[in-house]
Amino acid sequence: MDTLAAFALGTEPPLAAVVAGQPYENMRVMQPEIWRQIYGMSLWNVIVMMCVVFIVPLTVSGGASGGMSEYTMVNNAARAVGQD
Repeated sequence: MDTLAAFALGTEPPLAAVVAGQPYENMRVMQPEIWRQIYGMSLWNVIVMMCVVFIVPLTVSGGASGGMSEYTMVNNAARAVGQD
C-alpha cells in the first residue's frame, strides 16, 4: 500500500510554495531517536524469537524430548484435519 501512495504522490505536480523554498542543509533523515527505536525493536524481536524457539517447546507437553518436528504448523494442521 505504501507503493501505491508513493506512486500517487509522485505523479502530482509540485506545489509552488514548496518549489520556491530553499533546500534544507545538514538535515539528517535518520535522527538518533529513529535509530534508537530501530535498535530497540530489533532487540525486542530477537528476545521474543529466542523465547519462541527455546522456551515454548519446553512448555508444550512432552518437553524437548518430543523433537521440534512435532510442533510445526504442518503437523498441527494435519492433526487438525485427522491425517495424523
